[in-house]
Amino acid sequence: MDKIKTTIALLLPVLLLAGCKKEEDKGISLKIKNLSFLYQFEAIPGKVKSTHQTVFDANGEKRYDGVFNFDKEGCVTDFDVTNLDVGNISVRRDKDRLVGEENGNPVLLQLDSKCNVLSKTSGNFTIDIIYNDRGLISGLSSAQSDYRVELTYDDSDRLVGQHAFSGERQISEGVQKYAADAGDKPSDAVTISKTPEGTRETTTRCDYQQGVPVACRFTIKTTPGDKIIERHAQLTTEFY
Repeated sequence: MDKIKTTIALLLPVLLLAGCKKEEDKGISLKIKNLSFLYQFEAIPGKVKSTHQTVFDANGEKRYDGVFNFDKEGCVTDFDVTNLDVGNISVRRDKDRLVGEENGNPVLLQLDSKCNVLSKTSGNFTIDIIYNDRGLISGLSSAQSDYRVELTYDDSDRLVGQHAFSGERQISEGVQKYAADAGDKPSDAVTISKTPEGTRETTTRCDYQQGVPVACRFTIKTTPGDKIIERHAQLTTEFY
């Protein structure tokens, strides 16, 4: 919830203007992994029916609240997210689309045959989402903007790098490193995001029950200034 996805969240208001792993019951499906990147929730392993994830600032203020529902095939049926960084989006599936509202305006997310988001249209502005040959998101771009994002993964299909560009100029870089025991704790990581304004280092540590994260702690250090921000998250998940 507060990893490389933090950098993309900061970029999204500008962009949006408002083999792969075998999909086994015990693993994280590509559908959920890709959607979790786009909408900043912790990817949950297993046959997920729903997940409700909430992030709080140290003072108790709710910073992020997301509810995601999935059918038995792992396809998202609806979700509702309120994020202080980018606003609110609420959508429901209608055949091969997710339709609803984002910050009070109509929004449409076009899906492919595997339920991955191909594009997002808000008003007359469309973002295209690009996938690599392993079925993972490799980039975001728009014909109506010179901003774009490129993603890289390791051999285990874990997100390890993200670069954002304005034209040919790089405007941000994110590098993510995972804990030594990341096989049992897939959400535990350290992310370093760099922009012209400074550096943001986020350490994520979660509590797990049978491999499923149920609570997470985020320690965020920003420089210059060496400011420390503490946040925590509660996660409730139901399975088929």
